[in-house]
Amino acid sequence: MPNQTKSILKLERIFVGLDFQAAAETVRRATGKGGLRQAFEIVRFAIGPQRFSPSDYYLEGLWRADLFAEGRASVISEKQSTALNRRLSPMDVDGLHGLLTDKLLTGLTLRAAGFPVLEPRAIYGKILRLPGVERLTNAEGIAGFLRREGSLPVFGKPLHSSLSIGAASYIALADGGESLVLGSGQKVGLNALAEEIAANFARGYVFEPLIRQHPDVERVTGPAVGGLRIVTLRTRDDVEVLYTLHRLPAVGAMMDATSGANPYTTAHIDSETGRVIRAQAMDSMDMHSLETSLVTGVRFDTVVLPFMKEAHALALDVHRLLVRPGLLGFDIALTRTGPLITEINSSPYHTSYQHAANRGFLNQDFKPRIEMALAVVRAESGRA
Repeated sequence: MPNQTKSILKLERIFVGLDFQAAAETVRRATGKGGLRQAFEIVRFAIGPQRFSPSDYYLEGLWRADLFAEGRASVISEKQSTALNRRLSPMDVDGLHGLLTDKLLTGLTLRAAGFPVLEPRAIYGKILRLPGVERLTNAEGIAGFLRREGSLPVFGKPLHSSLSIGAASYIALADGGESLVLGSGQKVGLNALAEEIAANFARGYVFEPLIRQHPDVERVTGPAVGGLRIVTLRTRDDVEVLYTLHRLPAVGAMMDATSGANPYTTAHIDSETGRVIRAQAMDSMDMHSLETSLVTGVRFDTVVLPFMKEAHALALDVHRLLVRPGLLGFDIALTRTGPLITEINSSPYHTSYQHAANRGFLNQDFKPRIEMALAVVRAESGRA
């Protein structure tokens, strides 16, 4: 039996502390700026209109002389990204924030409207009930479901979490049904896993079929699902695509996230052609573009993602259905039969775009469109 010395699943957001001494040395080697010059710039950004933190100075590349054509004014921090999203999609707009943070309700709503989403295989929750879906009420029920013939492989995730917290792919039984092989290849105690899920996700945990991606996607991501992130923006008369990214899982990851010391990759995608414009590993200080996938070694200039037209039409139509949010981020899996919505996020981190595209989010192309969307939101709030 495996020795369970720590949590099996990721149970909280992992904040990677920035080593300021190492970061300062990286900047010194790259630019020749000494400690005093860096300290002066950090203070200048901290008291400036954007109020960048010392971490932002290093992580968002504000130290770079060649930062972006539009200048540092186009750069936003993660905190500023969240604040802007809340202005575009106020949390109290028609109760949609609550809907989008509940993966089960989001899926039920989209399925009822005819959009492609996964149907749950089983749901754990203290009070949850869904007709036609197996209900699991305790750790013993979870373990029994996972041991049952035909249940695996399956993907599990909490109903009210993000950032890959609690999510994992469960592939096969081992040790006579006492252990479970995860998508990462790790073998864990099945009973211990079930108890961990029951103890930490009483509000709800769903088991869904394991997604198989299109071969053209798997050749760059490997078997772990790399989600297409499509960010849509509402205009005065319709909805439009603002940008498209592809999140590639890290080496050894079960989803599009970091795995241990291995970073995930974010690629900026041409919305029309599905080709990779630029890709970057999401290491803290690594600003260099990637030529090949860290997982499979495939060259990005040979990658053409399938179903681009269908994926973007899907995101736009769902945003039109929800109507009120000014901005939404859609996570879409590109399966063998077409695009599939896995999640909708009312507050995507635009810093991912900045790293992948090597361009500030408030650039000369995006800023006028964002200001127009904000004007629409303000006008509607005044009529409410």
